[in-house]
Amino acid sequence: MKSVGRIVDLRPLLGALVHTFAAEGVEAIGSILEWRPSEATAMLAATARGARGICEVRDAGLPVPLTDEGPTVHEVDLDDAVSRNSRARAIMTTATLDEAEAYSREICGFSGIDYERNKAAWLTERPPTKLNPDAALSRLDQFQSEARTRGATHTTFRHLTEALNLSGSHRDALRQLLISSRPEQYTAPLWRIPSDVSSLS
Repeated sequence: MKSVGRIVDLRPLLGALVHTFAAEGVEAIGSILEWRPSEATAMLAATARGARGICEVRDAGLPVPLTDEGPTVHEVDLDDAVSRNSRARAIMTTATLDEAEAYSREICGFSGIDYERNKAAWLTERPPTKLNPDAALSRLDQFQSEARTRGATHTTFRHLTEALNLSGSHRDALRQLLISSRPEQYTAPLWRIPSDVSSLS
């Protein structure tokens, strides 16, 4: 898996271990994570609480390992990091976001902000609808079965919302529906994909 490869490649570049988060270390921000966790922060909190496995994230369902390294913080030399990143070096002289985006397109062939703009426009064009609980749970069962064949053990609510072909406006309602109907699968703030998904249908 590509995500695993990236971690293996980057690990030798990290400096000294300076902190490892434990469960009690994330409890202070628990309410914020319940309200709106970023995917990266959600995985950090979940691994600090003991979650292990493979988590699918973002709209593409990228697999990210949940390992003992997940809640660790390492030093990284700033000059060394910048020297390895051509885009970081390029944007150091920019004064506007437009300039930074132009460098991103030139160096990487794309701009992440363009991607998010296009996605937001597409979602805005979709007519507003209410969440259909029965349909959502049925699609959830299918998604979980397929995710398990890919080796996934967890996912984020962002990915789950998109995988079920729902808009971002449905995310909170979906989250509440799933936690209330299947609380045993909630590995805060991630969603756990059970090993025996057939028993849930």
